Amino acid sequence: MESRTAKNLIGREILFWFFFFLYTVLSFYLFYRQASTGEDGRFLSDMPSYIGGVLGTNARDPYPYRLFFWLISALNNIFPINLSAALGTVFLNSLNVFILRYFIDKYITKLEITVSIKASVDKRIDLTPYVSVLFLFSCLLSSMIIIPVDALYKFPGQYYIGQGSGNMWHNATYLATRPFSTLSFFLFAELLEEYEKKIDIKKLVFFALSLFLSVFTKPTFAFVMLPSAAVVLLARLILNKFKHFKNSFFLCLSFIPATADMLRQYLPVFGSSKESGIGFGPGIVWKQYTNSIFMSILLCFAFSVYILIFSLRERNRSKLLSFSWIFLFISLAEGVLLYEKGPRMPDGNFLQGYIHAMFYLFIVSGIFWLAGNSSVKRKGLYNLGAFVFFCAHSASGIWYFVRLLSGYSFY
Repeated sequence: MESRTAKNLIGREILFWFFFFLYTVLSFYLFYRQASTGEDGRFLSDMPSYIGGVLGTNARDPYPYRLFFWLISALNNIFPINLSAALGTVFLNSLNVFILRYFIDKYITKLEITVSIKASVDKRIDLTPYVSVLFLFSCLLSSMIIIPVDALYKFPGQYYIGQGSGNMWHNATYLATRPFSTLSFFLFAELLEEYEKKIDIKKLVFFALSLFLSVFTKPTFAFVMLPSAAVVLLARLILNKFKHFKNSFFLCLSFIPATADMLRQYLPVFGSSKESGIGFGPGIVWKQYTNSIFMSILLCFAFSVYILIFSLRERNRSKLLSFSWIFLFISLAEGVLLYEKGPRMPDGNFLQGYIHAMFYLFIVSGIFWLAGNSSVKRKGLYNLGAFVFFCAHSASGIWYFVRLLSGYSFY
């Protein structure tokens, strides 16, 4: 038994490092081409703007969040600027792989199948080491479901525009913030499970630091995390008649460093001119890019919606899954109702919180399905439907990534 377990672990490590090497090399190639290309429509991305932010040649965007730019600038002391931008992006993007792997392995602990060797003999085979690796890299490539119905797209053939993808390959600052946002998201979910009984100071400090670093890299994740946490903590306080006020107060203190840095960044971004600021208007930006906001959302969340429908009858639904949906609803409210005034308005920057929510909800929905947290029997139509939707997201993401590697525009 021990030798079989050891073989499984060795096999998992071989599989993980194979996919990690492939993922890192291909993403580096994409980032390098994005950093090196001209304005010819091939390998189109936001990378030239970020390079301009490092060199001081981008007058439109202030970029008060500096961690990613400091990393590129430090690398630029050794390498050319385009190579430095690619190396900085791939380093932080690949760092996210290890953090995400840690949490996936923590939640997905046992996946077995029964194989009948003879009529009277059944053998249990543990698939966990392999499935968790395949699931990890599927999440890192998954996207909106792409279907060949041009009427659903305002700009036929431009699949990203209007839909969005949890793996937003053209925006390096979004990818750069993910190792910190991933750590923040799952640490807060763990704190929610236990803070009413006791506060884990070490975990609280790690959460505060990771959330601060996410803001210092880009504030889009925290812009959704802060109101989501406020809603959950306030609701619990009221439901529990303020029994755990002290522990809730200590948990709220962990948000101070990130909140302070967001306030520091506000004026350069939103208060630099009379034209800048935060505007309010339902779907003003989003409607420019899609014929149907509802269908765009459905294409992005088909798998998660399917899992949610089957989890509604659960008495003790996963708190992680519940928080993921709260996170999504608040990000949707921000993405639909808010927009950035001025020349950056068409960029849809308030939709980036929604992109973060898409990424984490897909992962958590998959964990809920694979970990067997549901009392719904893991067989029959439930499993088949989940598998089909999951594969549709994964196949669409792989196809989209290959298109980008071939030089197609991100939209």
